[in-house]
Amino acid sequence: MLISTRGRDRGPARQRHRPVGNPSNGRNAQRRKSKVVCIPPNQRAIWKTMTEDNAGCHDDMKTLKRRVLDLVQSSPGLTDRELTARLRGPTAPPQAVNQAALSLVSRGLIRRCPRSDRRICNYPSRVLGKATPVVSSPATSIGSNHLSEDDLKRGLELWLNANGWRVSVKWGMAHGIDIEASRLGKRWVIETKGCGSRSAMRANYFLAVLGETLQRMNDPTARYSVAFPDMAQFRKLWNQLPPLAKARSKISALFVSASGRVCWESR
Repeated sequence: MLISTRGRDRGPARQRHRPVGNPSNGRNAQRRKSKVVCIPPNQRAIWKTMTEDNAGCHDDMKTLKRRVLDLVQSSPGLTDRELTARLRGPTAPPQAVNQAALSLVSRGLIRRCPRSDRRICNYPSRVLGKATPVVSSPATSIGSNHLSEDDLKRGLELWLNANGWRVSVKWGMAHGIDIEASRLGKRWVIETKGCGSRSAMRANYFLAVLGETLQRMNDPTARYSVAFPDMAQFRKLWNQLPPLAKARSKISALFVSASGRVCWESR
């Protein structure tokens, strides 16, 4: 009688050649290893370029931050898209500039706030170095200077900072002096009003801000001013104020244009 040993041999043979652990894990490990080590020859140049770009990414971001800060200092009030167009071209994506700007904000070098068209813009948080006082020449009044009160305060803050003043601003509906500036022991108190939506409202704004300024006059050494958007109606109201009233109260007027240009008139 013949006894078959095929079944007996098959078992031990399978055990001898069976891999330790999960066979699928071993195959996946081999595949992962081959993907990392074996790069096709036609792609090696691409991988080398990507590696070099990643190595220099940190230095590029440092350079970009410096360029963004310089541009914000020289041209305040630009959006991330506008900064990107000037630094990298009109078709470049703004993500890198946005990251650089946010980093500068976290370090207190710039600040971000909405302008009159409600777009978030970048402004310098402080002026580097000393600037010589500059008073701009009278600007032509245009009807498009529909600045809100906070827009006007923001423009005055930048102008005063550029002229060496340290500025404290009450934003929104906060109580107190709208803008209080100091420089070399001198004090400047400024009350502001926005454009308003109607002619009658602007006339009321003009009278109201004059009254507020008169009530603030408790410092004989301080300078007192009222500030308005550079609009024809506000200029007309200021010119109609009697010269004697201006001389005795020593109140001056500041007219701010939408571009940030400030005209300071004492008479």
